[in-house]
Parts: sequence; C-alpha cells; structure tokens
Amino acid sequence: MHPWQPPGMVTPGRDSTRAAPKWAPPVTQRGTWASSSATHVLCPCAQAVAVHCMLGHGRTGTLLACYLCKEQHLAGGDAIREIRRLRPGSIETSEQEQAVLRFCQCLCAGKES
Repeated sequence: MHPWQPPGMVTPGRDSTRAAPKWAPPVTQRGTWASSSATHVLCPCAQAVAVHCMLGHGRTGTLLACYLCKEQHLAGGDAIREIRRLRPGSIETSEQEQAVLRFCQCLCAGKES
C-alpha cells in the first residue's frame, strides 16, 4: 500500500485481481460519475479542493475536462485542450478523450448519461 493511500482503497493489479476498466468509467456511469464528483468539488467553504488519481493525469484530467464542460460550458475538444494546456500529459488514452467528448455531447443534448 502506498503511504498516502486511504485505508480500504485498492489498486487494481496490485492489491486486487480485478482489472481497471481502461482508466475511464463505464459508459453507463459517466454522467453520474462526473456530476457526483463535480458536486464534491463545489465546496461552499470557498477553499481549494484537490482532485487527483494515482498519477494525476489520466483520470484526473478526464474528470476536470468533464467539469469544464458542465460548469464553464466548454465543448469537449476545448475542455480537453484547456486541461492539457494547464497540465501537459493529461487525458492519456483515447477512451478518456471519448469519455469527455460523449459526456459533453450528452450535456448539449440535455442529458447526463
């Protein structure tokens, strides 16, 4: 276990035999995942909130790009470019890119799934 890893948290492939789903949430959970995660980011205490995954690039960038789509009304490609501008190397896989693009398209269509 990593020294900063919270108790009960497992790392797929190291702490469990369950594989990670291509480092993007399943399509059936994308809207809920981004919306509920973004809700945690919107802290009424107006203090900084850290958003992080194991390395802070792939899943973190994916979540933050979805957040930009929802809260700043950016198009998917614009949100991806902005996150990569701010943190080079973010949103590492084509599955993560597609997750952001689909999430943003669903927002434009008036649904979050």
